Amino acid sequence: MSRDLLIECSPGEVRAFLVAGERLTDIRIERDLGGPKLQEIWLGRVVSLLPAMPAALIDLGEDRPALLGAEDLPGGVEFDSLHEGQAVIVQVRRAAQGGKATGLTMRPRLAGPGGALRPLAEEGARLERRRGQDPDEADILPLERRWAAILERAGTARPPQRLEASGDALETVLAGFAGTPLDAILVDGRAEYAAARHWCLAHRPEIVPKLRFEAGSLPERHGIAAEVEELLTPRVTLACGGALTIEPVTAATFIDVDSGTASAGKDRDPDALALQVNFEAAAEVARQLRLRNLAGAIVVDFISMSRRDQRDAVLEILRGALRGDACAPDVKGWTKLGHVELTRRRERPPLHEILYERRAGGSLVPTPATVALEALRRVAREGDADPSRAISLQVHPQVAAFLDGALLDARRGLEARLGRPLQVTAEPGRAPESFDIRRV
Repeated sequence: MSRDLLIECSPGEVRAFLVAGERLTDIRIERDLGGPKLQEIWLGRVVSLLPAMPAALIDLGEDRPALLGAEDLPGGVEFDSLHEGQAVIVQVRRAAQGGKATGLTMRPRLAGPGGALRPLAEEGARLERRRGQDPDEADILPLERRWAAILERAGTARPPQRLEASGDALETVLAGFAGTPLDAILVDGRAEYAAARHWCLAHRPEIVPKLRFEAGSLPERHGIAAEVEELLTPRVTLACGGALTIEPVTAATFIDVDSGTASAGKDRDPDALALQVNFEAAAEVARQLRLRNLAGAIVVDFISMSRRDQRDAVLEILRGALRGDACAPDVKGWTKLGHVELTRRRERPPLHEILYERRAGGSLVPTPATVALEALRRVAREGDADPSRAISLQVHPQVAAFLDGALLDARRGLEARLGRPLQVTAEPGRAPESFDIRRV
């Protein structure tokens, strides 16, 4: 079975789709919006101590401080030794998600082509090797030089200050999938293909032969567009006719399993039907958790089964389907109410939080950033189709604020590609999720 990585690039955003055979198995969306990113090293400032947790709030220059738990302090550093106003070197280990702050650690991990260096491990600086490789001094020396450069910058910087960036959206995607066995890496932009090749030559030269440029909509060309669209809806149909309804809320994610159009028929045992639907649902639950990047507390309401051996079999299917998930799911088992509880580690924001926000009534709507990025994507297509005329964009003021602020670099890059300015008009009476593209 082939494993291909499809990389779809647009101004300010990169979407990557991992396809095994003909099925979507992973998706990642990275945006160049500024602010702290996963794995970046920062010089932060302690703004408050929370002894009851225990944890410290760290200023990284954002509207909301990041969180440093006592368990993320390096060996030899006690929580009581921290004080307000102190400068600390931290690494982003978890992106901000909904109501949860950015998660930090003072035990950094520097990844490189041959492995990763933990310079502040309790037993001293330690190199983690890639699987199947032997230790090599040539691999650790560049990582040690990186750490020395970080310490040197920290010695002269004033917090909050980024000490080492994680790269742009394309580089972040490539780094995120660099350790995944792949048969092909397809990139839909010529400039982005050149940038991807440059990054791979520097960091992972062995995968350069797998890189290819391929024009057009990659999800459509490779038959996964419908699967991608389904990830943005709460209901997932199973092959047997059953269905999942996935409802993430602030405190947890609830997943309901129902028989849908599946039918026991006259001669079929209803328990056998429930078992079939639950088996298929268990495998699909594991897949949807990875694709949507759902984390934290998760509750699954399977179709009721009367026998314990059937419930045990469903748990076994679920645990097997979750095996190998990098976010370490932990299946707690059945509750007295007949639900299955599990947890999954938080690292990146879930898909719905990247793309949407909740209205006062609870419905999900695209964020201003999502609308702005979609507008830039459409403008890029319009410009490529007819580069002879200028383009104007009419948007809601909140969207215009992103185009003039966090997405200004992406907008300027698109203008350079078009060879002319992009006219943006803010219209207060417009619906926040709508925009118009006009030729001028």
